[in-house]
Amino acid sequence: MNHFVHRYDKTGECGKNGHEAEQVFASLLRAEGFAVRMATFPEQMRNIDVIAEKNNQKVTFDVKSRKRISRNDISVQDEFIWLEIKNTSGNLGSLFGTADRMSFEMEDSFVIVDRNKLIEFVKTNCNMRKIARTAAEALYSNYSRVGRKDSLTLIKKEDVIRLSKRILKK
Repeated sequence: MNHFVHRYDKTGECGKNGHEAEQVFASLLRAEGFAVRMATFPEQMRNIDVIAEKNNQKVTFDVKSRKRISRNDISVQDEFIWLEIKNTSGNLGSLFGTADRMSFEMEDSFVIVDRNKLIEFVKTNCNMRKIARTAAEALYSNYSRVGRKDSLTLIKKEDVIRLSKRILKK
């Protein structure tokens, strides 16, 4: 199956990495006895990537692959997590999607967090009125990339782990 590639993903690398993370996450859930399916395109547009069901309980996930801090960085990292408040069109970002949980890929695991807990964390701990000029300044601040209408903030991995519902080892 082809994966979605955003118009700003000039090399297709972000889409490829995201698709691979979704596949690995789905396989880990299947190994734990969940019935899993990948989201349809309309579901993906609502920030749902994976739907899992077990014991008559369905849970939807927005899966995030490992990211660099800046596009110029050589490699991905696990120390910080990007959260999308508004997308590149200026509409509500993935943090305000419809998935029940967000799953953040780390080198050796996926950290699963209730999406609403992340929203509350951002409202309480991030100063979205403080504008970061560079990705390196985005920690707990509002960052927007040049020529885009997005709004992002960077938080520490420890924050996500503290809020986590579960850590799923690879």
